Amino acid sequence: MGSLQAVLEVECSNCGGSDWTAIVALAIAGVGLVIALIALRMNLSQHEMSSDQYAAFLEERNARAVLRVTLKAVDHSAAGGTDLITTAKRGVITRRVEIGIENVGDKAARDVTVNLLAPQSLESLRWSDQQGGEVPGKSAPLKTAEELIWDDGRKEPARFLADRIDVVTRSSTTVRFASAMFTTPQPGGTFRFPFRLRVECDDMDETEVLLDWQLRIRSTRDEAG
Repeated sequence: MGSLQAVLEVECSNCGGSDWTAIVALAIAGVGLVIALIALRMNLSQHEMSSDQYAAFLEERNARAVLRVTLKAVDHSAAGGTDLITTAKRGVITRRVEIGIENVGDKAARDVTVNLLAPQSLESLRWSDQQGGEVPGKSAPLKTAEELIWDDGRKEPARFLADRIDVVTRSSTTVRFASAMFTTPQPGGTFRFPFRLRVECDDMDETEVLLDWQLRIRSTRDEAG
């Protein structure tokens, strides 16, 4: 028993006591804490990135196109406004109308449908280029059940030109031109021709934009050939 007790005492005296154990435990705990902090930092960074990406997704999903449309006579009178044409020619004249489609929204407008309605009696209605030339591949006027109202209250069946625009990008304006033959009034008189522009696009909150407009043809008193 004496020898066994001596051996136990030697082994116990070489253990180093509980201080080393505590130091090792603290070191391990410190390393674990550092690792945990690094992991937490990485998770927070990933969360911030995910939040930014989600915010960007929401912004893109909620973005909408906003289209503003205009009509004006290409050869309008500088003094009379963009809806007035003055002429000395008697009988019939050919003139062009410019359609403007501006996107002031925060999303591109895709697959935009354009319909220009004019009185059925208006002759030679067609799509044209800026100089009045033919545009290959454009459709002829189509019939519609809609009516247009002249300034004297008279209603007339309409027909319309149809076109499609692939995209109207943000902060941009797309133009189209239409040409027709207009009868001129007596010297000093004014004719008002009714038009209606309808533009449709699913990328807008209101999927349709409508503009009723009149083109004024005024004859001067001086005859011209």
